[in-house]
Amino acid sequence: VGEVLCRELVRGGVPAIHCTDLHGEGGTLRGAYASAAECIRRYMKEYPSIAYVIDLHRDSVLSADGACLRTLSAGGSAQIMAVVGSDGNGDACPAWRENLGLALTLSDRLNAASAGISRPVLLRNATYNQEIAPHSLLLEIGSAGNTVAEAKSAAALAGKVLADLLCGRSSGQ
Repeated sequence: VGEVLCRELVRGGVPAIHCTDLHGEGGTLRGAYASAAECIRRYMKEYPSIAYVIDLHRDSVLSADGACLRTLSAGGSAQIMAVVGSDGNGDACPAWRENLGLALTLSDRLNAASAGISRPVLLRNATYNQEIAPHSLLLEIGSAGNTVAEAKSAAALAGKVLADLLCGRSSGQ
């Protein structure tokens, strides 16, 4: 899914690199954000021109009985949700307002391109490492109930729409 997102960004004129490191111990969240922060800092040092960091996740939407739910757009792709960190917990996150604006615009453009593909943007009182890079988004592409093909389809559209947005183009140009 990350490869697809990266490929579409590059195809759309946005230089992009894809970190394939897995974060967290044994497939859990334990230590995942600390490990991801180290990775982001390493990449920022190696590639100082990085302006945006996209932290890609798969959501864990569960039903009341604990079953994994499948989130789908009208077109059959997995749904996407942008999560924006803030300084609401007291930690510095200087660009959170700009990140929120980016997330809201991305969500609107995604839904214009494919009805229902973007779930509402989630603003949280935690930074999610979004204080490290000039601008950051956490994108939940699909959930544990979606197929890889559904997530890849969503990632392809997200990459195209995000590239258009970052390059100042209207989607579809």
